[in-house]
Amino acid sequence: ALLLVRIPLLVRWFPPKNGVLKLNTDGSSLDNLGKGGCGGVLRDWLGKLIFGFSHYIGVATNSIVEAFALKFGLYYCYLSWVLIELGWKLTLS
Repeated sequence: ALLLVRIPLLVRWFPPKNGVLKLNTDGSSLDNLGKGGCGGVLRDWLGKLIFGFSHYIGVATNSIVEAFALKFGLYYCYLSWVLIELGWKLTLS
């Protein structure tokens, strides 16, 4: 019998330098060409939430949905000195 064991992945948020805000975004679509959505949060150097957002994008690829996440995040970030951290890994061949 095959025994499957799930190992938890620990994820930690690292704050930016004093006086800097940090924008974290992510997006995903089903089957890499399916219904997709994105979201993000903007926090200060103490971890205080400034704002959060989420959007349904429609049918798109993962790369398009991730790009929309960044677009929406930057649109809502009318503030300067924002550190951007994406959940986007694009592989080029």
